[in-house]
Amino acid sequence: IMADVIAAAGAAGVTIDAALVEKMIAKTRGMGAYWTSSQLDRRAGRPMEVEALFERPVKVAREKGVSVPWMEGLLEMVLKLTN
Repeated sequence: IMADVIAAAGAAGVTIDAALVEKMIAKTRGMGAYWTSSQLDRRAGRPMEVEALFERPVKVAREKGVSVPWMEGLLEMVLKLTN
């Protein structure tokens, strides 16, 4: 998913260093088990930020002709949870 995000950002004119992927994975491993903010919202019955976090990035990637299959799959799963 992080590679998809970097590709989509690049298509939108935002450069993210690919080395950030490994850096973030290493940082995440050190955090231990946790829930994402979206998962915390879902579990608490609060609305999730579906448009901002999931729909908009996929829309931008599609508009730019960038393939983001992992982001699209995640969006599909999130939409099933929220509908």
